[in-house]
Amino acid sequence: MGAFYGNSDDTTSLDTLTHAANRGVTFWDTSDVYGTSQSLIGQWFTTTGRRSEIFLATKFGGWELDAGNTVPNSKPSYIVKAFQRSLAELKTDYVDLYYQHRVDPEVPIEVVIDTLKPFVESGQIRWIGLSECSIDTLKRAKAIPGIGNKVIAAQMEF
Repeated sequence: MGAFYGNSDDTTSLDTLTHAANRGVTFWDTSDVYGTSQSLIGQWFTTTGRRSEIFLATKFGGWELDAGNTVPNSKPSYIVKAFQRSLAELKTDYVDLYYQHRVDPEVPIEVVIDTLKPFVESGQIRWIGLSECSIDTLKRAKAIPGIGNKVIAAQMEF
């Protein structure tokens, strides 16, 4: 399901999601750059009505989808657009954990986290995570007054 692990079809993907949820696999991690995974999960939520059973993590900023490149983008305008698109594709009004997929060297982490703050305050984002970040970036994010305590996850690919 998604973009990088071979062919899949929607019926098999949806059946796999049901199989996972029925067996207690309820931490689901996706991204706006993982092909059709967000829309498939959204379809599953709509079809089953089981959104509340899933701890949903998704990501932004791996690269700008509309630009056709693979350069990280965490400009505030892009974050807002990416989050709104993810909510629409996922057919949900909140995300449990919203990750910055790749650190954007052009945008300070303080700007990124401050951009997410209104979504956290409104309940649309419950927790914030960072992927592929340095310890310094993580510490700076955690130190941001009034929002740093919502940074609870760091994801590293090895």
